Amino acid sequence: MRCPSEASTGFIAQANLYADTPPGVTSDRRQLMLRGWGFNCTCSICSSAEKTAESDGRRKRINSLLQEIAVQKDDNPKKVDTLADKLLELVELEHMAPVQARYYEFLADAYRYMGDFKKAWKNGKLALEFWLRYEGEDSEHIDDVMAFLTRLMRRRKRAQPTHQGAQTR
Repeated sequence: MRCPSEASTGFIAQANLYADTPPGVTSDRRQLMLRGWGFNCTCSICSSAEKTAESDGRRKRINSLLQEIAVQKDDNPKKVDTLADKLLELVELEHMAPVQARYYEFLADAYRYMGDFKKAWKNGKLALEFWLRYEGEDSEHIDDVMAFLTRLMRRRKRAQPTHQGAQTR
């Protein structure tokens, strides 16, 4: 079993244990968690102190970006856009695609909270796409995302002005 960065040249794992560990978990803790499953990772990241330190730094930054987005969503939508771009860039660098849906759900909710339903819809659809791709139609997350998107659609319809009651003077 290898990390996703090496999957194209070796055995492709059904479960991506590296990517599925929470972003704030350091490499030492990830190795301990993996050993609990009888797995000793020897990928290029886990085998190199330098790459491990870089990965730990990126994962810590992912956590801090999530916290920054959570507090910014009231104040500065443009800053949330910038933070979201950086978050998704780091998630990609960490080969965390199997759990990327979580981040899209988080962003969808942040944009919904700010009233940007277009970006909330976009991120909600991306969350749905990633859950379907990596967990399949039976994923417990599908119903939650579908309910979120349905609520967004209803809210969007209520927010659109109707022309039926409009009167001209």
